[in-house]
Amino acid sequence: MKKKYNLTCSQMRVLFEFDDKGNIVFTNKNIIWGHLKINQVIDFNRLKKAINYCFKKNISMRTKLCKEDNKLLQYFEDYQEIDFEIIDVDTEDDVKNLLNNIINKPLEMLDSYLYHIAIYRYKNGFGGIIIKVNHVMGDGYTLGLILYEVLGYLSKKIKIIIPFSYISYIKKEEKYPFSKKMQQDKIFWEKIFDSGVPDNAYIPSKKENFSYSKSCKIAFDIDDDIIRKVKKFCKIHEISNSTFYMSVYGIYVNKRTNNFA
Repeated sequence: MKKKYNLTCSQMRVLFEFDDKGNIVFTNKNIIWGHLKINQVIDFNRLKKAINYCFKKNISMRTKLCKEDNKLLQYFEDYQEIDFEIIDVDTEDDVKNLLNNIINKPLEMLDSYLYHIAIYRYKNGFGGIIIKVNHVMGDGYTLGLILYEVLGYLSKKIKIIIPFSYISYIKKEEKYPFSKKMQQDKIFWEKIFDSGVPDNAYIPSKKENFSYSKSCKIAFDIDDDIIRKVKKFCKIHEISNSTFYMSVYGIYVNKRTNNFA
């Protein structure tokens, strides 16, 4: 029998949402997907081995959910080699249709793998991978690492990425409420918000209308020279590009709201 683990706070946030009436309901809609297009002749047997390598190495890719005494829990399946199907395509429209079908096909949420991977192949030997995972087992950064390792294995230039056990993270989170750090964090945030939560940092929990809406987004391109400088800076200071950009975003939010100035 597999050992069962509690869900983390971050996992709970992506597995439950408000419905139109304000009730908290279980959801399977929070997914992350990625598409790796390889414009050269591919050794598809080695590509399969590369994907299996990632699944063997990363236990979080083998996450499964289950219910026990009406409580939602998770466990991690033992690694078994998977023989991924190769789908032959003729045109880019075929790939777009395949991508659309994968994205819109719901994942089974209980006692099933929480991903869908498709390998496609053109007649000239080129091809790619489409991968969709439920947000409960990964995010965009996770997909980036997976595809990075797949390419490294495929090109026989594997750069070892140290794996981190999600089980360790689960246990660490369970200990946090009883830790000294939690008490220190409590003192810090009580001091920050000793006069209450500022209006510009407060999201009301009581709403009359829970209908969904789309946010307004602003997209812009960053100059290639700036991107190179950012990558160099991150390499020197041993941080990820994602961490750098999120830090910049945090500074921007701080300056806009003046919460922690």
